[in-house]
Amino acid sequence: MGVIAPKELKLKLKNVFGESFVLENPDEIKGGEEWELSEEYLQWIQGAARMINMRQSEVLSRAVGLDDDLDDIIKHALFGNKITESSKYFESLILKTDFFSSMNKWKVFRELIKHLEYFKGDDFSDLLSPIHELINIRNRLAHGGIIFRGEKIFLSYYHGTQKEVELTPEYFDIILKKFQDTTEKLSKLSSDLSGESTTQPP
Repeated sequence: MGVIAPKELKLKLKNVFGESFVLENPDEIKGGEEWELSEEYLQWIQGAARMINMRQSEVLSRAVGLDDDLDDIIKHALFGNKITESSKYFESLILKTDFFSSMNKWKVFRELIKHLEYFKGDDFSDLLSPIHELINIRNRLAHGGIIFRGEKIFLSYYHGTQKEVELTPEYFDIILKKFQDTTEKLSKLSSDLSGESTTQPP
């Protein structure tokens, strides 16, 4: 199957965030030249796109779980175990709104670690870096571009400058392991907080 190749082609295939996959022509093919795409290669692209969608869905699911754990920790740290009108308003009007992002929740968690008596004497700060990293990874996968280049797949995203990382099964395995380790620590912290009353901030 021959196509007239520009620098890149947007495919009808979409990722789980609704963005089109991009197929780049090989370096040796110049724009305007005929680019032969074999049926076998097109089938590989479809299979690879399904794999990316599946792994992106896994990351998205873990990111939602991370958000939920942060919500629970923030609520328990500020309101204890009591469900009050204030705690319900705080959850519905702030925590669960679109404008209060995962990064905002991370910032609140960071401040709680600094100021609340419950966290004194324990090193919870080692959770800050991995949470921050995982939120950034989730955002890159949500807003970055997926590029097929030859037989490799890349995530293109902006972080100060335009950057790329190759998407391999090992890359996703490492990310999901980080999510698992971090959410286990957060879940334990949330469980500990829910089991006792916390000192209210001034």
